[in-house]
Amino acid sequence: MPFERLKNVGQGYCLTTYMFNWSKYANFKKLQPFFSCNSEWTLSYKQLNYAHKAIAKYFGFDTKLFSCKSSRIGGACALSLAGFPDSYIMKAGRWASLAFLIYVRQCIKAYSEGLKAISNPMVFTINDVRKLIPSNFRT
Repeated sequence: MPFERLKNVGQGYCLTTYMFNWSKYANFKKLQPFFSCNSEWTLSYKQLNYAHKAIAKYFGFDTKLFSCKSSRIGGACALSLAGFPDSYIMKAGRWASLAFLIYVRQCIKAYSEGLKAISNPMVFTINDVRKLIPSNFRT
């Protein structure tokens, strides 16, 4: 497999990076399933859905809230945060309506609030960082 495990994240994989690298490697033909290689192997919806739920479980999230749809929504949010126009996101995600804007706007708001929180030294202190990553702060 041409994909590597993430460094310093235990045994996890970044599913988005994995999918992006796969799209470059697979050399798809028109209308060929995204997860296939020369029609020899195809990752089914069920398998991909299971991967989403396994990752959510590993990180302690409610697995009922995660599915293949999570990647589609996550992709729309990532594109928006990267500065792509809504028209591009709609086309790239094959959104038939403007429903994706609900997710994108929520994501942008959460990202903005998160940045404010972690950049405020009164909210997120060096002691909080030490508790999160004790091995990086040997005294």
